[in-house]
Amino acid sequence: NNNNNSIDIQVGVTNTLDSIKNTLKSSIKVHIVGKDIFKENMTKSDLENLDNRYNYIGFYNDDSGNKILANIMYTDTSAGDKFTVVPIISLGKNDSLSPVKTTYTMEFFKNDSKYEEKLKKGILNLTVKGVSQSIDSNGNVKTNVKPKEFELTTDILLPNANKIYLKGKIKDATAIAYDNFQIGQGKVTYNDMSIVLVVDLSNSMKFSLGEKHQTQPNPIFKIQGKDEYVVVYAGGLWIFNPGHKFDINDARHYKEIAKYYSESELKESEYSPRKYLSKVALDIFIDDLNRLGNAKGSVIDMYMFYFHEWLQHDKASDVSNGKYIYLKKDLSEYGPYILDGRSDSTNKVKSDLIKKLKLGFIVEDYQEISEEKTLETLIPENGKIRIEKFQGREIIAYPRGRYGGTNTGKAFLQALELLNQLYDEDSNKKKILIFVTDGEPSFTYVGNENIDIVNYDKYKSISDKSRLKNKSYTVGHDAAINYIKDVLDPKNKNNLPTTFDKAYIIGFSGVEFDKQKLKIIGNALSNGHKDNVTIMDTSNLVELKKALRDITDDIENSITK
Repeated sequence: NNNNNSIDIQVGVTNTLDSIKNTLKSSIKVHIVGKDIFKENMTKSDLENLDNRYNYIGFYNDDSGNKILANIMYTDTSAGDKFTVVPIISLGKNDSLSPVKTTYTMEFFKNDSKYEEKLKKGILNLTVKGVSQSIDSNGNVKTNVKPKEFELTTDILLPNANKIYLKGKIKDATAIAYDNFQIGQGKVTYNDMSIVLVVDLSNSMKFSLGEKHQTQPNPIFKIQGKDEYVVVYAGGLWIFNPGHKFDINDARHYKEIAKYYSESELKESEYSPRKYLSKVALDIFIDDLNRLGNAKGSVIDMYMFYFHEWLQHDKASDVSNGKYIYLKKDLSEYGPYILDGRSDSTNKVKSDLIKKLKLGFIVEDYQEISEEKTLETLIPENGKIRIEKFQGREIIAYPRGRYGGTNTGKAFLQALELLNQLYDEDSNKKKILIFVTDGEPSFTYVGNENIDIVNYDKYKSISDKSRLKNKSYTVGHDAAINYIKDVLDPKNKNNLPTTFDKAYIIGFSGVEFDKQKLKIIGNALSNGHKDNVTIMDTSNLVELKKALRDITDDIENSITK
């Protein structure tokens, strides 16, 4: 009868929420995930694509065609299905004892504008709705009979989860991914790891490695309209005037030391660009990591970004709810790139080393010079007149944005932010930082009144937010080094003992002038980490390959046998 139908719906909805609550109450990790992770119409064949570090609560289509709300648990068996599907309640299944068809829906934080605050406090808000419709003897819904409905919303407090993480947008959520270390006892994450790769993309990365006695590397110019390149020795130094205006010494001279008649000839020469050599070495490193993850059964995921005077993904973040400056709810701009032994995994990462990190050989990187000798050319810069001299050749104006200083401090700030957020998401996974730089730091990140931004409190103190959006900075080698020290000072709450398990600072330059600050940077990062920071000084491709091979060996030795 109608009363019984109504009561059945209420019991079904209430029992569903109670079952979810009991399942999640001991969870230490909870994520709300979307259809990119848990499909809207999940079937048995889709289970193999789920991340086996988690169990799931979501809708599932069983072999009989019934759509059920299920607890999908990772069992870690050596044979057979890796996930066990346990129904919480059936959806859309005809009950032979009652001529009704009952369906259920589940929503996260329905009409709840304060969901972000609840997520931070470990509160999950769920709405479950049941609809009971009368059916005829053939199982068809009776359209002339009003369906019975019951909806219940509740907050579920998860005291063991320090925070509930939202993957994507709340409106696109399809399931709950959780881990309580009670279901699937064999599922241990201690061998899993996240690697944050940071690569220097300042102007000098487009130059050759240079030699120890030089004060700077050898610039490379392209002959206008031809696949020809000239390597030069640059006399004079970059200088910084008291007004922090970036300028070039007017007396700077260039001396041609080598010429190559094709891109391939340059890349194979002793003056091959640092960006290209870095890509060659990192390709091998990615292959090694991929094989290692497959052999050891570990999940290795990689996040990466580049920096020069600014940063890749250098946006003004929504920091109203953030602990750190760059706190993001979604890290998809940076990764993860999963290295699981498949060839398409490595191909994806190696492709993005070019596409996203801008490594490799990119023709547009190189400033052009005219083929014919001409008179000196006057080029306006920063309201001044700069005289470029290169054996009488005209130096064509550089494309806007191609010059780049080195804001190492800001790069560390973003790297530590990523690592801290990854720690919050999964404290059991190893966190590894690999930081590749070729030169001396030259930029800092400031707000109004020259306040160096080293943490969230400093960020909040900036009254003129346009300074942040305009990516203001100061210039100077000493200021840049001091900025790095401040960013990495544990008292500023970025470089915490839990931030990473191991960090590798790789210096990639043949020039002694570039190498001098490498140890200072490494020592600053070591604050709070004792022996967990390794400085690796490399002067050529062979040494860079060896450094990355040593990192792979360290990672392999750290994995539990």
